[in-house]
Amino acid sequence: MLVTIFLFLYECLFTFYFCLVWSTSEGIPITLLNYVKRSLKTVVLDDATAQSGLSSDIARQIVEETHNGGLSCNSVLGEGTEFVIEIPVF
Repeated sequence: MLVTIFLFLYECLFTFYFCLVWSTSEGIPITLLNYVKRSLKTVVLDDATAQSGLSSDIARQIVEETHNGGLSCNSVLGEGTEFVIEIPVF
């Protein structure tokens, strides 16, 4: 299966910069997608999730707390995955 990753940057009405990263992979199963979405909101530190929890928490802190932006993840099994980063224009 050929997987393609796209990166798209654009400015929306001089209010936000958007960075969309999406792939044509198989997507993320719903059980893992729920974990990814939770890890974008908070850090979970236990033996199984410490590494990915910390990196997503650092990304969340930079985007949301420092720049007042937002992070989101959407995935459809069999179609692909999309991550969206929103940063307001000051």
